[in-house]
Amino acid sequence: MTRSMDLHISNQLKYWKQQKDKIINIKDEKLFINKKQNLPFITISREYGCGGVEIGETIVKKINRDYKSEPEWALYDKKVLEKISEDTGFTTNLLNVMTHTSVNKITNVLQTMFAKLPSHLTIYRKMGEIIRTVATNGNAIIIGRGGCWITRDMEKGLHIKIVAPLKWRIERISTLCKINKKEAEKLINKKSDMRENDFKEYIKFDISDPKNYHLVLNSEKLSPDECANIIIALIKIKGYL
Repeated sequence: MTRSMDLHISNQLKYWKQQKDKIINIKDEKLFINKKQNLPFITISREYGCGGVEIGETIVKKINRDYKSEPEWALYDKKVLEKISEDTGFTTNLLNVMTHTSVNKITNVLQTMFAKLPSHLTIYRKMGEIIRTVATNGNAIIIGRGGCWITRDMEKGLHIKIVAPLKWRIERISTLCKINKKEAEKLINKKSDMRENDFKEYIKFDISDPKNYHLVLNSEKLSPDECANIIIALIKIKGYL
């Protein structure tokens, strides 16, 4: 987690704690929950090697620079989500900004979603709880981790898919990881198989189906900056900024 992204997340937690502390009665709690439900979130699914994290970081920087959203936007990628999952204190702080009503709702939804999954997949439930909590709080960009599937029923979620030709991704990964192209291709195939198999076999959610997304972008044809501008334009078109 970069220092700037860590700061954005900390500021989000601070803001929601301040808002929750203002709750005095049931009416205040309903207003608090409704306010969260009025905030958008974005999930970015991507083929391995497409630069989804870079695109997400660019979106956060642009929105926080050009708009005065409360709370400010934050990025939750694999490293951030795993840190939250492993850090008991961080997880507790995240859940502490939620009301009992919101936490119970998340718990009930996840019980239904994970009820029929084999035991080796139920380990994802904690990650699912964190992702649902982050999405409920709003103004978040969630990278991967099944975010599109876990939040598919939630309002004001925009689901983005980033794709690119295999040859382009091989060259990009080869350069970034300083490995030869054959090794890069093996890495891409391994990561792709790991991501797709469980979803298709157990979850019955096709992450490659464009109909599961609001927008599909090709990062070979569009720079991270251009992808970010298009996604921000979509947020504005939907009336979320």
